[in-house]
Amino acid sequence: MARNPIKPWTVEAQKYLYRDKWLRHRVDRCRTDRDILIESYHVMEAPDWVNVVAITDDLQILLVDEYRHGAGAVVRGLPSGTVETDDQDPRAAMQRELLEETGYGAAQIWPIVDGYSNSGRFNNRIWAFLAVGCRPVGKPVFDPGENISVIPVDLASCLQKLHFGSLQMQVAHLLSLFAAEAFIRQKPYAELTAIRAALV
Repeated sequence: MARNPIKPWTVEAQKYLYRDKWLRHRVDRCRTDRDILIESYHVMEAPDWVNVVAITDDLQILLVDEYRHGAGAVVRGLPSGTVETDDQDPRAAMQRELLEETGYGAAQIWPIVDGYSNSGRFNNRIWAFLAVGCRPVGKPVFDPGENISVIPVDLASCLQKLHFGSLQMQVAHLLSLFAAEAFIRQKPYAELTAIRAALV
């Protein structure tokens, strides 16, 4: 049975209710592809985001503990942050965030997955990278309001907890870990040989 192609909505009007560096709240008046009028569709415009699965030469994964005010809790996760206007691209943003949050640099970097953060409400995208051969190259430089502890964790143990569902992180960080594991297992790169051998 043939299906009619789904088409984008038509935006008839839009206004901003709030704007700052981190978030813009937009309200659109839309007409759908089935000619249904939606008077107020709320869209959150936010910066793009990067996550990094950073693995050291001794097969530790660099996790970070940070207070997250949205959750009202200290949450463990991956080094991550926004793509800023002076970043050349998401890869450059990831390298900057890794250095700023952990003081580490990487010998080799690969993009592993990207996609929308929440395409029904937000307009931004998230990129995840795998960084290997990570070593200290400087001191962390925190943004105002940041206080971060770097927690090196055995990679195999971390992935085991991931499979058991016992890691408490942002969902995007969990998906980045799954993507990194699949990349390591599937790609025949020499830089990944020792890491692949360590996976259970």
